[in-house]
Amino acid sequence: MFRSFKQQSPHKVSRKKSRHDDQNESLGPTVKQHPTLQMQSVIGNQAMQRMMIQRMPTESSIVATLGKPKKNFGLIKNSTKYRLVLDKVRAYDFYLSSTVLGGDLNAIKGQMQQIMTLLNDVKTSVNAYDGDTGKKAVYMQNLKPQIQQEMNKVSLVVTKYMSGGIPYMKPKLSLVMSGMTQSTPQLYNNNKIGDDKGGSSEVTEYGGANSGYFKKDKNTLYNPAQGGQDPNMMMGLKMQELKQELGEDQGMETFNAMSNEYNIGVDLVGIDSENAHMAKRDVATSRLNQILNQNVIAKAQLAVQHIGDQTVEGSLMEKAKGKSAMKLMEENQVYDPGKKDVKDVNTPNQMNLQDPMLMQSLSKLQFIDLLSFQVDRNRGNYYIQRDQQGNVLGVTGIDNDYSFGTNTGISRWNQELPGISRYVDEDIAKAILELDPDLLRLAMMDLLTDDEINALLERLQKLKQFLKPLYDTGKLLKPNEWTPAIANGLLEEGKSYYSTLVTENNKVKGRHWDGGN
Repeated sequence: MFRSFKQQSPHKVSRKKSRHDDQNESLGPTVKQHPTLQMQSVIGNQAMQRMMIQRMPTESSIVATLGKPKKNFGLIKNSTKYRLVLDKVRAYDFYLSSTVLGGDLNAIKGQMQQIMTLLNDVKTSVNAYDGDTGKKAVYMQNLKPQIQQEMNKVSLVVTKYMSGGIPYMKPKLSLVMSGMTQSTPQLYNNNKIGDDKGGSSEVTEYGGANSGYFKKDKNTLYNPAQGGQDPNMMMGLKMQELKQELGEDQGMETFNAMSNEYNIGVDLVGIDSENAHMAKRDVATSRLNQILNQNVIAKAQLAVQHIGDQTVEGSLMEKAKGKSAMKLMEENQVYDPGKKDVKDVNTPNQMNLQDPMLMQSLSKLQFIDLLSFQVDRNRGNYYIQRDQQGNVLGVTGIDNDYSFGTNTGISRWNQELPGISRYVDEDIAKAILELDPDLLRLAMMDLLTDDEINALLERLQKLKQFLKPLYDTGKLLKPNEWTPAIANGLLEEGKSYYSTLVTENNKVKGRHWDGGN
């Protein structure tokens, strides 16, 4: 089978810690203030009003538009479908207005599951108008995306409280859902810095309030195996076709990008070629990092690029700090005490390959990638930030869209993703062990399909089964336990991002010694 590799991205995106809910410290423990008044005092009345309208229509607003249902006459039942819609909307609104946010994640999980049940009831009643004509039918069709938007808010609520604190003053769920909006950055030419390559895709850098790197969404991926065709034969024909059409160099570049889509995305990761939605996978990886509170993945969000009168959907990643691991190696910015290397006195910020923070951060990154099944973590796809003395401050993974397919084979090597290392950071291990699969499903349902979430939960279960004995026997590694002896163990094991980094560094140095580039 043709197998090509994604080009390394020159970019990195830095992730930010999610903030906990601000607490009103001016309130004494005995002073009780209504959650709405508390929120108003923090964000102001106008912002509060904007929040309160971020909801799908209520029963009264529907009646104001469509009128009251016709009265029943004896045994003749009128407006049956319309009454059902109003009943289901009323039940949903009553639950939100009469229920206070739960005091812990388990309680919140139950509440969000109940919200989904009620919203599905609304959706079913609205679907009864499919195929009808008239004012009500048109209204119900327009109501469907608003219901979906309300469902999507559940994912945001769950993510918020999984990654942050639960407020002391518990608001009503109506306030929680009304305020749970996620703005979509709008990117315009006046903030455009330039275009570049990001892996096998074009990326555009933007400055201003929404700074970072934008990558256009891909809803479908190249799949030569469709229709029962032999993929190798079809890919060979496609390569010749592109060379003839675009020329040797550009044709091969285009072919390699298409080959990656199939070989890596469809065949290896298990992404549905007809429902790829790559931007959502980028955001899902960022959200997983947020939920686990690990700060090793570039923050990403869905965004819209404006080009003239046209709009393009995609993902926006924050710019990463530091340099890619590949760039550091190429510029001789690393040294390896394990090879008896000595730090270059003329390069004060040279990085020690046995730096404890480097090993710990790469362990965190590897286990998030195992959970998301991100298989393209080459040395150009993570950045390393250092201080002026070369001490590692952090690691950030970028270009995270080849992930969250239906493949669950995490015990073996997949492209750039090693199997499971026995040397594991304690913090990421505990976060995975404590991860509630039901909450994770709720947090990801606006970005991934049911099959993709099921595969994610299967990978989660496999990791828990591996990590639990290490936890029980005290073999998880604390920050001060990433020692040179552990570095040697990682190299001997050969199943970690750390071992591939050191091995690649030796190859790069070997090329330099031989007079190569």
